[in-house]
Amino acid sequence: MPNQYPHLVIARIPEYIEPMDRGDRYEDPLDEKLKEAGLGEVTGGGSQLDENFKIRFVDLEICLSNLDSAITLCTTVLEACGAPKGSQFIHGEEPNETKTGFGKTEGAALILDGVNLPQEVYEKYGIDELLDALKPVLDNGVGELHGCNTLNETTELYFYGPSADRILQAIAPIQAAFPLCQNSRSRKITR
Repeated sequence: MPNQYPHLVIARIPEYIEPMDRGDRYEDPLDEKLKEAGLGEVTGGGSQLDENFKIRFVDLEICLSNLDSAITLCTTVLEACGAPKGSQFIHGEEPNETKTGFGKTEGAALILDGVNLPQEVYEKYGIDELLDALKPVLDNGVGELHGCNTLNETTELYFYGPSADRILQAIAPIQAAFPLCQNSRSRKITR
């Protein structure tokens, strides 16, 4: 850890997001703003998996010059990037570890049936076509796609915005009509 940035802080974000997307969405913009302000840098990141090998949360390792204005800048940047409620900064060692909450967005998941639909549905319709159909209802600040997780029998799409209820209401008509959404479920993401 460089001497000018003596404070190691972990930003824990409770979100399913792949490593490359994590870099694009959170690490790179935060690193750029911290360096621009001379307040620190992002030095790493990682993902915590659950028992089913699904990403439970991601961590950003950040070295900061201080725990005041640097944390304030980190909060502003990460919230602007879409960090969900329940995110937190962690610094210090047990038993004096400090956790500070941040995050503004709420998440909603659309879970697609990946095995039980007629084969012609899977051949004719893909995730890109579904996302094209969802885009107009999610525009204007309702929500945006943060991740997609393909499992053995399902594909899960994760959307974040100011209100999970608004996201669910917005996607409901598409979910009811789009062929790939047969047998699908939707839910709020809670951590």
